[in-house]
Amino acid sequence: MAGMLVLIAFVWGMLAFAVAIDASRRGRHGGFWAVLTFLTGVFGVVVYGLVVLFTSDPDDGASEDDEEPETVRVCSVCSSKHDGSPSYCEDCGTDLGPEDDRPVGRRLMAGSDRYCSNCRSEVDREANACPSCGAVF
Repeated sequence: MAGMLVLIAFVWGMLAFAVAIDASRRGRHGGFWAVLTFLTGVFGVVVYGLVVLFTSDPDDGASEDDEEPETVRVCSVCSSKHDGSPSYCEDCGTDLGPEDDRPVGRRLMAGSDRYCSNCRSEVDREANACPSCGAVF
């Protein structure tokens, strides 16, 4: 009887752990979903499934491949950002071209780590751009 309870607790914990991993990968708070699932069991999994099913998730990755990422033109001299495609920097007057276009990204958080929304590489908390892909935050 005690062995059966240990097995049930183990499976219950693994279910909560799996939900936490999936929630973290989707940009949601994994700890919250793990505790909710562990305390409520299958009900927590059903609630999490409904939340994932009925809420739009910009970090899901399904629409990333279909759409061209938003870009911003960054001056190579003064690092000022310009929307659109200006031919010169309004701050310092430097000529700008297509090579100055950078994708716009966001810092995604997973625990205490931060990641680039474009390439998923780790970035510093105060970084203004991704060191891997050059996305501007």
